[in-house]
Amino acid sequence: MLQKLVFILLCGTLALHAEFEMKNGELTITTLRLQLKTSGGMIPFLKDRQTGEVFTGKINAVSEIPFRKSLIPDPSKGGVFKQNSSDTGVLSYPLEGGARLSYEFKTEENDILVRVHVENYDLEQYADNLDLHVMALTPRAMITGIGSRTLRTDPAREETLLWPGAGFYFPRVAIAEGKDGVLLFHSESSMPYHNLIFYHTPEADHLVLRGGDNNLLRRTGKLLVSPKGEYTTSFWRIGAHRDWLSAAKSWREQFEKRTGAVPLWKNPSRTVRNTHAVFTGTPNLGWKENPDEYYKELARKFNPENLLLFYWNAHSILVFGDPRYAEKPYPAKESVEALKKHGFQWIGFHGYTLLCNPSDIRNRLEKYFMNRVPEGYSFRPDYDGPPADFYKNMEPYFSIRSGPLGMVNPAAKYVEDYLVRNIKDYAAYHRIPGFYLDITGAVSYALKPGKVVFEGKTYYDGDVNVFRCLRREAPELAMMSEYCGEWTLPYFFYTWEAGLVFRHPKIRINHPLRGALYGSYIWARESTVELDPVKNAYYATLPEVVLGIGSARLEEGLTDPWFNERAKLFIDHKLFNDLPEKWEDEVLACYRSDKNEWFQFRKMPFGYAYTKDGTVLLGICENVRQGVAGFSIPAWPAYDAKDCALGLNPKQSYRFIREKTPRSFTISSLPENIFISAVRKQADWTVVSLDSDSLKEAEMAIDFHQKPFRVLLNGKEIAPDRKIYRISLPGSLLVVEKEPKVMDGGKLPTRTGWSFGHYGADGLPASNGFRGWSFDFNTATSEFSFAGQKKLSVDLGPGRFGSYAERFVKLPDGKAELSFSIAMKNTLKDVPMLTRIQVDGQEVFRETTPSSDAWREQKVNLDRFAGQTVLLTFSYQFENPAQARPVRTGNIAHFGSITIR
Repeated sequence: MLQKLVFILLCGTLALHAEFEMKNGELTITTLRLQLKTSGGMIPFLKDRQTGEVFTGKINAVSEIPFRKSLIPDPSKGGVFKQNSSDTGVLSYPLEGGARLSYEFKTEENDILVRVHVENYDLEQYADNLDLHVMALTPRAMITGIGSRTLRTDPAREETLLWPGAGFYFPRVAIAEGKDGVLLFHSESSMPYHNLIFYHTPEADHLVLRGGDNNLLRRTGKLLVSPKGEYTTSFWRIGAHRDWLSAAKSWREQFEKRTGAVPLWKNPSRTVRNTHAVFTGTPNLGWKENPDEYYKELARKFNPENLLLFYWNAHSILVFGDPRYAEKPYPAKESVEALKKHGFQWIGFHGYTLLCNPSDIRNRLEKYFMNRVPEGYSFRPDYDGPPADFYKNMEPYFSIRSGPLGMVNPAAKYVEDYLVRNIKDYAAYHRIPGFYLDITGAVSYALKPGKVVFEGKTYYDGDVNVFRCLRREAPELAMMSEYCGEWTLPYFFYTWEAGLVFRHPKIRINHPLRGALYGSYIWARESTVELDPVKNAYYATLPEVVLGIGSARLEEGLTDPWFNERAKLFIDHKLFNDLPEKWEDEVLACYRSDKNEWFQFRKMPFGYAYTKDGTVLLGICENVRQGVAGFSIPAWPAYDAKDCALGLNPKQSYRFIREKTPRSFTISSLPENIFISAVRKQADWTVVSLDSDSLKEAEMAIDFHQKPFRVLLNGKEIAPDRKIYRISLPGSLLVVEKEPKVMDGGKLPTRTGWSFGHYGADGLPASNGFRGWSFDFNTATSEFSFAGQKKLSVDLGPGRFGSYAERFVKLPDGKAELSFSIAMKNTLKDVPMLTRIQVDGQEVFRETTPSSDAWREQKVNLDRFAGQTVLLTFSYQFENPAQARPVRTGNIAHFGSITIR
């Protein structure tokens, strides 16, 4: 009993005061939870005292790579330790040239904090960074703020958590995952002068805790270094925790205490508190879509109070600094009136620190706005002064000039006052609740020398002052950022960042940590390119509605039922990302409703699903041959008696929803190892392609729910009155619902009569996702000029993966030949594009289409189809699904002078 009492008393003492011991040039720091050993700026030993687990191993051969550009003292010259109080101490070393490098330690709630201090620090002489090195870590896995988990056995790799040049600012957090607990490493500063770099090999991991980036310090004009050459980094915190979830909660607690940040559901802006999904579509007035009907239909589908409309409308601003829009703005005045009538709110674009260069204003107005400049327009900037003096007063604060635009530095109080006034008045002028503030979180290292620091502050300090003032004076403003720097995080509810992150080839995302840290404070914008549900969950993205609606209904193909069902889920239950008491290994994201109910996006035996209390709501099938009973895959034609999707390709993924799609026929039975490789669906016909890994032929059952006009199996007409049909593989099923419009093949080429569609890597119909964007993503017919020759052309842009154009034609009797020309400029190097032509679903032409400088003539023999009415299909796609990446220009295949003789 006495021994237990002594132990409890000792533990209580350690909880209040740390033990510091300097022995043989090595400092040991011990708290109740953690023990750390350090020497010469290196930490080679870490132990979780609660579990007894040691997180470090023996230091063998040390790579020099992590030490590049690190200011490292020579331990042989002797370190001097001075304990200043019961929980603080300093270990210091001399440097050549008279400088001195010190490591200041303190303990706080059993965590160990350390920062670097340097004296007589000449930024040019010591052109190295102020780093701490955590050596020879041997946990079973390491998790970083990117949302990346690296296992002990993974191949060598490295990660840097701040990439200012790319605009990536990940949480500077690393978690070493042991057998019974974890160690948490994170910066105590929100400013980007600190970085965390992770080096992994199967033998050991190495963390570089960068407290001072020498290049950044020099670019700030030595602002952060005192005249005597003194500089002190912010603290790095190291702590032991039960698991990664408790470590994430600890980080959030420290972050809120340090910055005053509050989660989205406590944000002072009503718009922020009510936003659970976003939509970027507007009625196309050029296509005679009616705005009133458009937003009425949108309000019928989604609660206007919870669906935010985001319109990136920089091209409507005549001159930055002046709130007025050009004539015929985007969104149109009629659209704004209609959306407000039906209860919606919208946020638009504000240039933030961007201003037009005065020498370019006339050119800007004449070149970009032409007939859209209001009569009698003159530049009237919203600032505290006469318009004629605006640029003269702003001139000292221009820190970047690039072409027609320049950027002023918010560190200057003059610029800060302008921005706060301009942003508030801009919102009032347009009667909108917020903005996307362009270039927010932009990098200050790119500023011109001498324009980095104003009045003792950096661009980053200016950002914080502007946003803090706006929060105080206009708390109802809802602000969206371009980048997601931690210094901006407390003031923004939505960031563009994730779409860029998802497309970067060096960034691996396989763990919920990033969403767990940031997701309750800010939504990330989804990538409209990939629409990747797994990455979206990991990164806490705001669900985006993908919907083609409106009176003309010319964009019905842009509707994506799965993403819209997910948006409705978030809206109907008012979901926010949050942290539960327990986080199961299979869970990617957790959400809390307005009724404190918990929802999850999690791994399932069949793939992934959104769930509530174990009940599947919607999800994704992967690595399976059958779907989930009671759910449907949009456009899928094969289901068994239990309403379970059949014929899935285990190499593909399929998104399923609860809503049932009406079908005119059902493939009701298929052998297990046959899969449907593609579905092309038009209003009056459907083409189903089938394949197998092993079989050459098989039987399948087809139920026709209404009598079709015509049915072809492998190009041969069959009677729809039987149940069982035999098919050779690969094969195709063409079901024509009613008599189609047919053109005599001899009358080609023509621009009219083609039906277009896009499809995903799973072969299913898919929206191309680029509503109203440039033509390159879409499909059309045109008179296309290439290499000096103009041809009537069918134009296919691949969209997210592939596209097609098809029509019914009557072939001549006896002999038939298809001839056409291909023109394609591939702007994606080493990304092959595939062209295929099918007749009644049967492939008759396939090639990896080369980039060319002239039309290439092609001919295809169609004698075996002579005299028949056939469905002729041109398709164009990325050859390798893993390389699918839409681009704004190029990569369109132009099929010119399509003729049949």
